[in-house]
Amino acid sequence: MKKVCNGRYPDRGEEQHEKIAKALVSMLNCRRYLTNLRFAEEIQIFPGWNLRRVNFVDGTMFFPEGLEIDNDAFCKINDSNSRDALLKVIISKDAKFKRNGSGCCYDRSRIVRTSYEGSGYSFRLSVRDTTKESLSGIFLYDAKKFAFQYDISLNRDIITVQDLGEFARYKQGLENAMRHDSLITYSPQAPQGKEAEPKKAEMPQAETHFINPWDIKIPRLEGKRK
Repeated sequence: MKKVCNGRYPDRGEEQHEKIAKALVSMLNCRRYLTNLRFAEEIQIFPGWNLRRVNFVDGTMFFPEGLEIDNDAFCKINDSNSRDALLKVIISKDAKFKRNGSGCCYDRSRIVRTSYEGSGYSFRLSVRDTTKESLSGIFLYDAKKFAFQYDISLNRDIITVQDLGEFARYKQGLENAMRHDSLITYSPQAPQGKEAEPKKAEMPQAETHFINPWDIKIPRLEGKRK
């Protein structure tokens, strides 16, 4: 049995993101949500276009300092925390995106993609190039409008009512995560991707040093005897 669904932000008809960083915020929030649920990121060990594209950038990220991140560099990252850190840097530096390919051969639907799986679930997190969605008949090569999309797939021999409830919770969790305009931090111990609650600040304790007076050796005073 199989159940699938997807969601997108912004939706068609809504104002699309003008910067890829905005869509990447949604991606990173959803990645953090899935990691908190103990789902594992799929890792593409050997980058290349002939392999199944579980993680990729269909172009190059250009940083203000002149650094570049292309698809090979993105795919070579072999752990989820490092990829999270890279996405956070791309967001904070407001890196610019330039796509690969040209003309009708270019797939605008998936320009950045990361994937998670586990317990029969498969999650695809994608940043889409939505530049031409409202512009029919106009050729535009550069990506100027962006949106985020998630896809969930559940494959099991039998999908129970309990599974459907779990599926709905995961969907709602991703919906909530992707619509935040800033990055979310989840508590490591929070169940079902619960957002971390602010902790009460503790008053700093002054450092004290207790001295036992009986341990102090009093030096003998040397003087003339009377």
